Amino acid sequence: MNTNTHTRVTDSQYAIDGELVSEVFRLLSSPVRVKIIHLLHRDGQLSAAALSERLEGSAELASGLAKLLLSKIIDAKRVNGEVVYELTDTALADLVDLAHRYAAPAAVVVATPLAFGSCGGMSGYENINWG
Repeated sequence: MNTNTHTRVTDSQYAIDGELVSEVFRLLSSPVRVKIIHLLHRDGQLSAAALSERLEGSAELASGLAKLLLSKIIDAKRVNGEVVYELTDTALADLVDLAHRYAAPAAVVVATPLAFGSCGGMSGYENINWG
């Protein structure tokens, strides 16, 4: 007699919609949208003017806000006659923070064509400071 009360979970129940997940990463492919998500996570509600100031007047701010609003990643509401934006959920901001931890080493070693040429050794590698 089987006393196991747990329901067996099949692999198909863990299947993900690759297109749907890819769309989230497409939204995160814009540095401006990533920064908007980060700023709203860090600072809470912000107006378009405050975001523009923090993003140094980026020309992509309006389109970035529009795409994030359409995707329901952020929400807009009026506070004291001013439109402010806020995250609808912090999970995506956590993903951005995680990605930043992987992308933020002080120097990244990048192989150049010289690394595979006649020079040999490490002479073809450059240290690039991303930050």
